[in-house]
Amino acid sequence: MKTIYYEQHRAVLCKEFFTKEEYDEMWLELSNLCSDDLLVNSEKSGGARDARGELLRFNRGLFIESVMNDSSIVKYMNKVFQKEIREEIISYNQNFRILENDKYPQANLINHYMGGHSYNFHRDNAYLTAITLFHKIPKPYDGGVLTFRENNDILEVELEPRDLVVFGSVTDHAVSPISLHEDVKSKMCFSDEGLIFQKAADPMNGRISVSKFIGQQNPNPRR
Repeated sequence: MKTIYYEQHRAVLCKEFFTKEEYDEMWLELSNLCSDDLLVNSEKSGGARDARGELLRFNRGLFIESVMNDSSIVKYMNKVFQKEIREEIISYNQNFRILENDKYPQANLINHYMGGHSYNFHRDNAYLTAITLFHKIPKPYDGGVLTFRENNDILEVELEPRDLVVFGSVTDHAVSPISLHEDVKSKMCFSDEGLIFQKAADPMNGRISVSKFIGQQNPNPRR
């Protein structure tokens, strides 16, 4: 694992945080979780809102803890608490010392993006956020760039599969709009919010991320 610290944005990028075997196991689990029967709209999955109460997230999601007790995704996301890994992250900024205590309330959210989906600038209701990315190779979409904002300074982080980025949840961040490639079999649909989006026939033909919130309880009850 190689780490890169973006001091201005209080973010640590961990390159190849997951092994290929771990990633493949998580991908298999996601292929079962990313279904119409489980994914819910932004409002039901705790999407952030602006000062007027308008939703800032336009995708579908699922809190893993609401449907599973024994998740490979959660297990491998918890590697961030391992001694050698957490010590390297903490060495950049003492605010990351929350990683020394894995007993804080946590939640792990799948964010499922199709064509037209995005997430405007927002802050998370937690202490720390860790995000990883999943997509097919070659990537079936354009856009979907994780972007940080600090005052007038913008940082675009091109996450690759197996990477993990850890940052203070109060940092403004966004995901730019998704556009599916023309060769992806899809159809136009209306979301529950009345927005048009491009839905791929194969739910794995999109941008899938997992956000781990540290210091926040899962707001959704178990189904």
